[in-house]
Amino acid sequence: YAEGEREKAYASACARFQTVISELMEELPLLKSNVCQAHQQPQGDIALSMYNAVQHFSDFGYVTPMAAVAGAIADEILDAMKQAGELKRAYVNNGGDIAIFLSKGTSFETLISRIDGSVIGRITINQTQSIGGLATSGRHGRSMSLGIADSVTVLGRSAALADVSAT
Repeated sequence: YAEGEREKAYASACARFQTVISELMEELPLLKSNVCQAHQQPQGDIALSMYNAVQHFSDFGYVTPMAAVAGAIADEILDAMKQAGELKRAYVNNGGDIAIFLSKGTSFETLISRIDGSVIGRITINQTQSIGGLATSGRHGRSMSLGIADSVTVLGRSAALADVSAT
């Protein structure tokens, strides 16, 4: 990294995060409604990202943009970081919903663990794979698995899309 780039990216992430909750609260009723019943698209960047991610699943039944909230926030914070600093590699982990940026020749590695912390797998992602996010959901979290799956980990083009897919 060039001198100060990491610090600029971090400062931008902190600044952007200051407005996230109030921005989402302005559109909360729409974000909590089924996308099949939504009559309008949200206006905010994060809200629109959430809405667009769940559109892919609207034919499966009841799904709201809130299914992508953690991933969409991670994506937005990562975008702020990338705009502020020249980064080679960065990630934003929002409670297990992770937005990833990789430049040429870089990679990201993470472990998949059971609820007790024991490792059950390893994932390595490189920049040629076009993966921008990953998310894990299951019966020990707040997901919608209804007990069907102990855990599901999904890799996607964005953290928002991975989030709703895992949910």
